[in-house]
Amino acid sequence: MRHKEILYSISLLLAGLFLSGNSFYAQFYDGLQVEFGKNRVQYRDFVWQYHSEGIFEIYYYQGGKELAGDIAGIVNQSAKDLKPYFGSNLEGPVQILVYNNIAEFRQSNIGVLNGDSGDDNIGGTAKIIRNKLFIYGTGDRRRLEQDLKEGLARIALHQTLYRGGWQDALRNSSMLQIPDWFEEGLVNYISTNKTAKANVHIFDSARSRALATIDRSEGTEAGELGGAIWDYVADVYGIPAIANVIYMVRVNRSVEGGFRFATGLGLKDLLSEVINYHLTGTPKLYGELLPPNVGRKNRKIALKNGGNLGFNLRKRVMKSMAVKIVI
Repeated sequence: MRHKEILYSISLLLAGLFLSGNSFYAQFYDGLQVEFGKNRVQYRDFVWQYHSEGIFEIYYYQGGKELAGDIAGIVNQSAKDLKPYFGSNLEGPVQILVYNNIAEFRQSNIGVLNGDSGDDNIGGTAKIIRNKLFIYGTGDRRRLEQDLKEGLARIALHQTLYRGGWQDALRNSSMLQIPDWFEEGLVNYISTNKTAKANVHIFDSARSRALATIDRSEGTEAGELGGAIWDYVADVYGIPAIANVIYMVRVNRSVEGGFRFATGLGLKDLLSEVINYHLTGTPKLYGELLPPNVGRKNRKIALKNGGNLGFNLRKRVMKSMAVKIVI
């Protein structure tokens, strides 16, 4: 009897700590530290509540119940849509912490821990720490759906690549080096609908050989260029090939080995095929609208001028045209 009373008292104590604002972060950041002087000032206390939806625990605070309800209504289907890409269901529990807006989100130390600052946030409004997804509202339902799928896709990828306990995950992550274009590109491909603007960027990247130096890309550019590779794999070999690539990357601890198993091509040959695919599969009209890029003078002009397109192309510094891949 005495034992049960002690357990009950401990449970109440933990519950109180969990709902006590700043102590909440201690639970969710166990083992993570930020540099002295980098902690952000909090102007309000967050009294969290949560709602369970399948394997998901959706946390919200005052004023965020409606936003949390929107997420609860789409999260299971979003997770279900990921299965063909990874070959298995998302493993729970997955905790989703919902902030009402970006101002209140920035009061947390999440960006400090991830090394992000301001709006430099891969994946829109979502950030990931292990099986925890942090997301804030913007008032745009379409963006919410995209960011939720992006966050869940990133968690699913990490679960697939780094299976096992935290010791196994730590060992695997140190032995398996994943280039930016692999992860950011896959997440971009899964969560983002292709637009005419995106197609032109990929076509321009193929003709200017930016795709050939994809290992130099990072952030948003890595997502766009890497997405072009996954787009090729899914279209030519089928979506199940994506799951095969990821599985064999984990087994062989090699990005090259994963693609070779699923496509029969090494990364150098694969990139050549991807470039040719996007050059020949894109309407010729795109090439007519773009400025010429043959010769040093034309390339210099092309970097500053998007031709007759209704938007500017991303500026790039074209150095070496050699194909170099990080594996």
